[in-house]
Amino acid sequence: GSLGYTLLTTAIQEGPISGPTETLKADAVKTDAVKADALKAEALKANALKSEALKADTLKEDALDPNGKGPAAAPAQVRPVQEDLFESRLLTAKNRSRFQVIGQVFSTYWLVQFEDKLLIIDQHAAHEKVKYENLMRRFRERQVVSQSLMPPVIVSLSLQEADVLARNRDAFAALGFEVEAFGGNEYAIRGVPMDLYGCSEKDLFLEVLDGMAAESPRIGVQSVEEKIASMSCKAAVKGNMRLSVAEAEALIDELLSLDNPYHCPHGRPTMISMDKTELEKKFKRIVSG
Repeated sequence: GSLGYTLLTTAIQEGPISGPTETLKADAVKTDAVKADALKAEALKANALKSEALKADTLKEDALDPNGKGPAAAPAQVRPVQEDLFESRLLTAKNRSRFQVIGQVFSTYWLVQFEDKLLIIDQHAAHEKVKYENLMRRFRERQVVSQSLMPPVIVSLSLQEADVLARNRDAFAALGFEVEAFGGNEYAIRGVPMDLYGCSEKDLFLEVLDGMAAESPRIGVQSVEEKIASMSCKAAVKGNMRLSVAEAEALIDELLSLDNPYHCPHGRPTMISMDKTELEKKFKRIVSG
């Protein structure tokens, strides 16, 4: 009748009533979305693997020999560079013309190219070594030259210090110090070793005197050498001090004239080196076998 017609018309206008079938369809759509996300993740992983493979191929290509015929042979085990340089006597005055001074860094170290090596020279350790060797050679040959001080430097000594000076006058003279009584407890330093001229003469003298006070009544040859090493350290150019290229060149000239230019009197290295192969490995231009 008319009531049934009215209900049917209302249902058609309002649309179908949601039921189990619609819920299943929604769940299927969600499942498809999850699958799509999973596929995207797998694709990203595949691209990452391809990128790693390309990097590996690039490294292999860099490792090929210059003719591109295959991987380069693994480098033989290399002994410490300083030992090789010392044994082969490469760092000599004769080879000086093959040194190229690049410049100074941190106001302390000098970069020098020598053949396929980069040398880094510590200016303080190098200067200390030069002064020590020069003074030691003159001391052994009894040819230490004194530089006169005008006016003389006056120092006041305690009774103990005056006694140490009196007992070791010969050692002070052999080192190049000229000291004489000036009245009372004062003494005049009229000369210092030529190689150490320019540093604080008073501080240098008192440091040597204090060192001798800790020794036996008279110091031996070994103690004298230790004092020379200490004086050389005090008189050497310091780190964080600017040198001109000409000054650095002169220092390198003197350093290479020594029998052993590699260590300062206290055992610290005067230089370290890195060859071209080491640099290329650090930049991954070549890879070790």
